[in-house]
Amino acid sequence: MAARLHLRPMRPDDLPAVMRIEEAVFVGDAWTENIYRRDLANPDARYVVLELQPGAHEVLGYAGFWRFEEEAHLMTLAVAPWWQGKGLGGWLMLDVLELMEALGVQACTLEVRVSNLRAQGLYASVGFQVAGRRRRYYADNGEDALIMTTPPLTSPDMQALCAERRRALQNRLQPLLT
Repeated sequence: MAARLHLRPMRPDDLPAVMRIEEAVFVGDAWTENIYRRDLANPDARYVVLELQPGAHEVLGYAGFWRFEEEAHLMTLAVAPWWQGKGLGGWLMLDVLELMEALGVQACTLEVRVSNLRAQGLYASVGFQVAGRRRRYYADNGEDALIMTTPPLTSPDMQALCAERRRALQNRLQPLLT
């Protein structure tokens, strides 16, 4: 089953599909295509897309992060609304954490809306913990953001948590992808 989910670097020709997801998921707060084009050209940024299988040309979700030596900041993560609720967000997050670890990243941080309990739950399920709060962080409505961070990605506890979460998601996704 896992071979059918394929993570690969985002390319400029993915942007129409990415923008459809972006506008559907982040209503009123969507990034522009130019933001993605700028970040794709940034050597410190990594953006990836999740497909059902190599060459399937259907973007199920995407994520992007900036790497600062041994730290990373998750900039975005989204799953197409028509694929949400199936476990793909967790799968994508685990893939991104593995990519970060392979690049030598020790820990990851992110901001999430205080009202976005679903995203907070996803991040907590793969080891993120609340580390602080940014007041009036979101420009569209002045909502606060929670700052969440991981423990060291190579720590035994984090490795065990991610392995257990991966097994649970494999079982959950098996009927969908076979």
